Amino acid sequence: MTQAVGGHNGPCIVQPDSNSTVLNPWSWNKVSNMLYIDQPVQTGFSYDDLPVDGIMDMLTGDITVGGGPGPSNFYLAEGEVCEPGPGQDGHHHGGRGQVTTDTPPRGGHFVPEIAKIIQTTRFPDWPKSRVKVDSVGIINGIIDTLIQTPSYPDFAVNNTYGIQTIPVVVAETAKANMTTCTYLTTVCRDLQKPYDPLNTGLNATINAACLDAFGYYITYVAGPYDALSGRNPFDIGHTTPDPFPPPNALGYLNNA
Repeated sequence: MTQAVGGHNGPCIVQPDSNSTVLNPWSWNKVSNMLYIDQPVQTGFSYDDLPVDGIMDMLTGDITVGGGPGPSNFYLAEGEVCEPGPGQDGHHHGGRGQVTTDTPPRGGHFVPEIAKIIQTTRFPDWPKSRVKVDSVGIINGIIDTLIQTPSYPDFAVNNTYGIQTIPVVVAETAKANMTTCTYLTTVCRDLQKPYDPLNTGLNATINAACLDAFGYYITYVAGPYDALSGRNPFDIGHTTPDPFPPPNALGYLNNA
């Protein structure tokens, strides 16, 4: 929801008092109807039951999670897209009868699946309920670990900014760790394809294998940059904690 009120593409920009707002002159809702979704369930304003508050330390980035696990990360409920009236084509949600799904950083893992759910969901009592996905937008997304991860150590020491963020020997070690990272990731995928083809995430054995792969990647390949660089993981030109954009929206949303 920070995208909606933090000066990104939403209708308003929260001011330094974290209480007042001004209109955002660059808002996407000037040309489109916008719906912001926090995911997975039990994060932000997405919950199936009243959650326990979670806390994020703005200096360390440590997160204390509140609430418990919810249902599917994303689903469509009947009635969210309105029943068409007389003379309408069954898409009473916009002029073109289409939607675009867009995601902030790391959304390459989930926004294609969200688009698939929107595109394929049907309701028995509403045969014309199909919503067409026009496009999928991914900003700074993680899409494929095996393709993208090897570039992390390289970019940490060899980038267009001329910034060496970690020692070269650390970067070389992180690159060497890709052998184990590739093996663990392949094990995860080889288990998922036959035993969880729909990616339900309900198989404990697969979850454990994939968690091992992700944990190794984040600790031994991508982790040195986060631990040693003092730089923003999304923009190497910024330090961390990053003063931009200002955290005004966080105080505003905490009062919601």
